[in-house]
Order: sequence, then structure tokens, then C-alpha cells
Amino acid sequence: MTCNPLDLSVAGVAGVAGVAGVAGVAGMIVDRPAGGFDFGVAKAEGQIAGLATDSQFRFGPGYATGVQPSVILAPEAQGKGFFCRLMGAIEVLARAGGAQQMIAGVSGKNAAGIAFHAAFGHDEIAPVSEAGFKFGRGLDLVLLRKFLT
Repeated sequence: MTCNPLDLSVAGVAGVAGVAGVAGVAGMIVDRPAGGFDFGVAKAEGQIAGLATDSQFRFGPGYATGVQPSVILAPEAQGKGFFCRLMGAIEVLARAGGAQQMIAGVSGKNAAGIAFHAAFGHDEIAPVSEAGFKFGRGLDLVLLRKFLT
């Protein structure tokens, strides 16, 4: 397994595209580093098993030290330690880049995602009822935060 934040290849992203879609992931590969944010992939057996990135939580100079992490895994990579490695790597990079806190937004229905973030030291700070709308229904969001300094 390799976690290389400089690997900007889009080859094989179809398996990890998920909700973002291949075009969305390909856009992140270019846009996130160009915007000064971190991006890395984990590979297994020559294929991309997952990716991690961060972006500014809210825009504007007053929010410059808060980042939002995103980790996306290919279905076959789940349960094999990739989330831990990718979240750990993106946290190290964010801290090195001057981030003071990470604020994650996780679907309220994603108990495993909330538990993973909690295991990484994120504290739940706010539920946001019906923050989104998809599949004909409102989607709840849970915000979790970890201070990096």
C-alpha cells in the first residue's frame, strides 16, 4: 500500500468515484493542490483503493485555518485499514500546512462514518437537520471537529 500525496494520476478513479463521479474526482486531483490543499491516494495491487483530500471549511480569510477532510474508498478497499491510513495522512498534511482544526460533515445515517471520525479524535459539535435533499428526502448532517494544535 502506498500513500503518496504527489500521485496525481486519474487512472483507476472509477472505483472510488462514488457520489462525486469520475469527473468530480478528476477535478479534485487538479483543483485541490492548485488551491493549496492536500490530496493523496492509496494504492493496492496497482489500483487506487482510496483518496483523501481537504479543503477550507468555510471561505474567507477568517476561516483559513479550518479544513474539511474527505476520504473516499473503493468498495473492495473498505475494512482493510485504508481509511485509517488516508485520514492519518491528510491530518498530518493539514497540520503541516497550518490548519488548526478539521471539521468533518458526515451523513446522519452513516453511523460507521461518525464512529470512524470519533475514533480519530473528532468530537460531535452539531447536528444539522435536513442540510441536504436527495432521493426525495431531506438529509441530516453531523458536524465533527478535531483540533490539530
